[in-house]
Amino acid sequence: MEKFVITGTEEGLHGRVKISGAKNAVLPILAACLLTEEVCEIQNVPPLADVRHMAELLTELGARVFRTQEVAVAEGDLALMGEGKLKLSYLSADAQLLSGDVVTTSGLGGFYPGGLVIGTVESVRTGDDGLAQYAVLAPAARLGELSEVFIIKDFDIVD
Repeated sequence: MEKFVITGTEEGLHGRVKISGAKNAVLPILAACLLTEEVCEIQNVPPLADVRHMAELLTELGARVFRTQEVAVAEGDLALMGEGKLKLSYLSADAQLLSGDVVTTSGLGGFYPGGLVIGTVESVRTGDDGLAQYAVLAPAARLGELSEVFIIKDFDIVD
């Protein structure tokens, strides 16, 4: 089995790697993109249901504001990405969020268990339409400080 050993410097990693592999090779590549704060461009991705499903899981997830139990969606946002922030969307019209509110996974949808900390509310803003509001979240995870990451490819639920 061929392998790549990649080490970084304080300046980070840069460049391109052309990978040829099986049609499902893109799934672990998508997961590996979580390890960087940079934008990852993956080309020639097959239009498979598994790929679309994984992309959805990586870009948005059900969220709950711990203090108010408000349910919303935490998602990546290109405008906030440069600041290392997330967007909390689909807030109700009467949402009463405060700076510092903790946001966790909601557990809705069955993809992630509830109660995992996503981040904290930094501010509440009004969308470009002038109607809907959204919150800016500071992520709880400090990806730049990770030393090890484990990717679980399969598991069995044990009662």
